[in-house]
Amino acid sequence: WDPFSKAGRGLYDTTASLYKNVVGNKLLFEEINHDLGLEFRSLWTMSDRFGFVKQSELANSSSVPVTLRVLDGIENILPWGAGEEFHSRFSCLGDAYKQNELDEETGLGIYAFTSIPGDSPEPHEALRATVCWSTCPPDVPRLVSSVQLDAFRHGEFVRPETRVCGRRGAYFVHTTLTIAAREQARWQIVADVSRGHVDIAELRRLLMTSSEL
Repeated sequence: WDPFSKAGRGLYDTTASLYKNVVGNKLLFEEINHDLGLEFRSLWTMSDRFGFVKQSELANSSSVPVTLRVLDGIENILPWGAGEEFHSRFSCLGDAYKQNELDEETGLGIYAFTSIPGDSPEPHEALRATVCWSTCPPDVPRLVSSVQLDAFRHGEFVRPETRVCGRRGAYFVHTTLTIAAREQARWQIVADVSRGHVDIAELRRLLMTSSEL
């Protein structure tokens, strides 16, 4: 089941809905799978301290427990250092400069250019980065690209990724969940932009002592 995807449309009897709050700073995407007895919700909101927050919920509306593999995350994460016009006109060129890394100890994804793309032959260091992290335990496998999505869709083995270069960034968590009847599982993925070395070191410290988050 691939919620909100056109590729899986028609395979199951589903109902999709979109909600927002009055001021418009929260969006909730919902898809109910009547055949499988599952409900998936994705809430997008903002945090003053951490940036974009994606909260996911998978609910079991059936009368029996279910065990399933889950892959959830964010695609096409842009690193700091190139403007909107550059991405619109030269997105493929920009991909060649992208470097996606994972700090295995904390599950923190770091997305940056190896150097700022430009016409000059001189390298321009990218001093800031985009970051992503999840409330899932650090030992839950993470992916920092979309390369293995089709493999997961076909039931194949998915390998954790720690460093991927020359490809668009992504942040996915991959785990196996057992959800009791009428219960649900929740997790969050957080993304922020323009983080410097000091910011990343502080965020890494917070993730290692997650009680402070």
